[in-house]
Amino acid sequence: MRNRVWIPDEAGVRKTKTEYEAMVQRTLTTFLILLGLTVFGLPPINAETLPNGFKYRIQRRPESQLVAVDVWVRAGASSERRDEKGCAHFLEHTLFKGTTHRKSGETDFAIEQLGGIWQAATGPDYVHLYTTIVPAALDTALEILDDVLRNALLPTEEVEKERRVILDELGKYESELSNRLLAHLYREALPNHPYQDPPGGTTDTIQSLRRAQLAAFYKRNYTPERCTIVLVGNVIEANAANTIEKVFKSWKAESTQDEPVVPVPERVSALFVEAEAPLSDGAIAIGWSAPPAKNAKMAVCGRVVAEIIGSSVAGRLALPELAGTNANTQYTPRYQPSLLHISARLPATAPPSPEQVTQLEMAILRVVTSLTKQPVTTPELQLAKRQIAIRLRLDSETCLGLARLIGYAATVEGDNPEQFKKNLALLNTKDINEYVQQYLRPHQRVVVRYLPKTVPNVESKP
Repeated sequence: MRNRVWIPDEAGVRKTKTEYEAMVQRTLTTFLILLGLTVFGLPPINAETLPNGFKYRIQRRPESQLVAVDVWVRAGASSERRDEKGCAHFLEHTLFKGTTHRKSGETDFAIEQLGGIWQAATGPDYVHLYTTIVPAALDTALEILDDVLRNALLPTEEVEKERRVILDELGKYESELSNRLLAHLYREALPNHPYQDPPGGTTDTIQSLRRAQLAAFYKRNYTPERCTIVLVGNVIEANAANTIEKVFKSWKAESTQDEPVVPVPERVSALFVEAEAPLSDGAIAIGWSAPPAKNAKMAVCGRVVAEIIGSSVAGRLALPELAGTNANTQYTPRYQPSLLHISARLPATAPPSPEQVTQLEMAILRVVTSLTKQPVTTPELQLAKRQIAIRLRLDSETCLGLARLIGYAATVEGDNPEQFKKNLALLNTKDINEYVQQYLRPHQRVVVRYLPKTVPNVESKP
């Protein structure tokens, strides 16, 4: 069986600005030192590439009793052609439904016999397969993975069974206002771009796909040079590397080309799109272009800026007029240039009217423009760094969590956790202001407004 994932002053004590900044700096420095010792005080990542292009990353954690096996295939939604929308997600569901060596169900059973459970996820840039096993089972687990990655049969009857499962998933996903809103934003902000469409496909595209299309996508994209395997845990690096080479070296490389980098469209004026919201809800999403993961410095800046803008609970968006709006800023560096976006919805206490949506938009824009009028201060920057570092530490505590960070970075050509930590520590307010000036210009925003349905007043007749 597999699980699928579709990822003021304290206590009234007053201090001068200089004293406060010095205190924050000392606290952050101590924290980062401790962070390096407790989380990243590990041997360097063993990163190698086989002659056929297959990449592997090994991180030994001798204190662990398990090994995380994490596989990333750069065959996400951004690799789909126009008539293949939804193929990446569909393949995630059908890869384990039989190979040239195993019948349907035998792959899942084989890994369960080793104490693991295959889990999978699909994203804009990847399909992600992962499990956790005992070290003694590693060789067998890698052989099973090799079989799935190279020899999946995609039986027609299994394709039809999984179609129903996927449609049920999408029905739940599309019923969420926030998901529909962000999908609408990406569609408007990134026309003819690899990230224009949602990574899971849509009800229409999943219904229209046939096995031949899945097989063509599989053959073109599941190649060794598009794969990365990450092992984190109680492994002997030399032995694990030898096993990886033995299992995967015979996989023939294909002459595939990387997807070309597609920039976010430049705008001379802001774009506004309005649509009727479902039920009586009103909501808004605003997006700006954002750098790809390989632009390491600006990608780290984007993460920090998103943290500083924050949400209606913490950060600059934590204002009384935004209370209860679920306002939230998001930016995840991807292989291609993408978006930093802010979304919010009318609070339950607000009257559902278009005017309220406009007021919500203006409140958010005032916060974003404040980054220019009131540039980020050193204490504000250090606090944002600390929050990001804390999350990085938490995400790295388990073998599977650390493997996920390493594998994602390798897939989108971004910083691995150690590199990210170093770049984060070096960041200063000048860098943040440079990011704001380059990426958060008002005329380059795209705004999607979901206006509440208006219910006409009907006078009752006597």
